[in-house]
Amino acid sequence: MISDFYEEHKKEFYQLKNSSPFLTIQRYHNLEWRFDCVVASRAKLDQISPIITLRFETETSPESNFCHFNAQTDVSNLKQMIEVIEKAIVETKTSKMKKIQKVF
Repeated sequence: MISDFYEEHKKEFYQLKNSSPFLTIQRYHNLEWRFDCVVASRAKLDQISPIITLRFETETSPESNFCHFNAQTDVSNLKQMIEVIEKAIVETKTSKMKKIQKVF
């Protein structure tokens, strides 16, 4: 799907890359996480409500300028995010994606 989108908009990618020298792609640097769980309350006597708090740190330039992003999620959404990320990692290893990565 990504490679089809790239092939359709290849010309725009090259124009964008050449027109904006300040265009940077953020790269993963660090991830911190915390698992919070309410075991019981008056309203929820038998239910457990786990919440995962994620703090992403990305690098925006070679000079090590870092950005921080915070997110909260529950377990089912976290599992879905993991599946999507794993599929994306597999797709980045294809020959078409390696060709796209050479552009940037």
